[in-house]
Amino acid sequence: MSVKIRLMIKLSPPTKKGFVRFSIRVIYKGKAITKNIGIKVHKSQIRRKKIVNHPYANELNKKVAEELFKVRELVYSLGAGIITFEEIKGLNKGLKKDLEKDLFEHIYNTKSNSAYNIYSTAIRAYKKINNQKKLQFCTESLNNLILNYGGSGSTINTYVASIKALNKEAYRLGLVKELIETNKLHKVKRSLNQMTTVTPEEIIEKIRDSKPEDYKHWVVFVFSLVGRGLYFTDITTFDINNPRHKRSKTGVVMLYESNRDLLRHLYNQLDISDIKRGKFKQSQAKKSLGLKVARKTFETTALGLGIDKTIRRQLLGHTVEGIERHYADMNNEAVKARLMEAYTRVLEELKIKEIMSELDKKKGS
Repeated sequence: MSVKIRLMIKLSPPTKKGFVRFSIRVIYKGKAITKNIGIKVHKSQIRRKKIVNHPYANELNKKVAEELFKVRELVYSLGAGIITFEEIKGLNKGLKKDLEKDLFEHIYNTKSNSAYNIYSTAIRAYKKINNQKKLQFCTESLNNLILNYGGSGSTINTYVASIKALNKEAYRLGLVKELIETNKLHKVKRSLNQMTTVTPEEIIEKIRDSKPEDYKHWVVFVFSLVGRGLYFTDITTFDINNPRHKRSKTGVVMLYESNRDLLRHLYNQLDISDIKRGKFKQSQAKKSLGLKVARKTFETTALGLGIDKTIRRQLLGHTVEGIERHYADMNNEAVKARLMEAYTRVLEELKIKEIMSELDKKKGS
């Protein structure tokens, strides 16, 4: 009795912009192989699995037919017992495929832009530290990233999670034959700078002992501190002439109607184009202190002063259930007065003028 082998053209779910990918699927004894053809068109250009209203419709339909013919030949060989299902599967996972190209084509078609960008950055870091010209997934290489990458602990954690996710996706697509052994991975050790808060005296001492070439990193740290825990995405989009800043991460509006002279003095010393570079961000925690330390230090200082949680979290640009109306209505004078009074109290407790004085001395050295 012959075993039925099913062969079909499949279309992927549409992306957010409406694009779909063509693939060929073979089903044999309840098992399936999917072969990506490498064709992506808009869903409006497809009629009954044929490409229409496309400038290269004929060529693309011809390519689909050719790929279908190749797979059909394999299927006939399978039915005749000339080749096994596992051998076909092996061919589908063969080395002729471009792992990185095919994987990221799939990611581009199925994931969000932000996910695509994070995965791309992680792969660049992974390949660079392992001196890989062509992408290869293995446990040893990921451990090398964990142990030797120069970024912060949170950055390394993000990269590790991304590499593991990409490895699983590549395995699912048949682009690789093995998964990274997660039980053999080292634990990510977070740097001290990423874990602690600091006192004003410690900041002053660290600035005093720093190298002249580290000055620009200290300016970024102090600006983040005065700005109430701003991250790089906030700093690079900060408009010093606008007393309101919309946080990139949360979309929450932060008010800066007081202490503007302090902010402007520091902002005028920032090199935004330099700050945008990945190398600058990676060396921030090494050359001064990380921006998470600035944020945590501001928050801890506000907590120590007994500032109300609602105001404290508004200062930091958090979203908190029940106080969204205050974020939306920044014309409320009572709300603004409370926020700015608390803001000034924290900066005074942080001895920010003494810190900036020490920073100015370092600039002149």
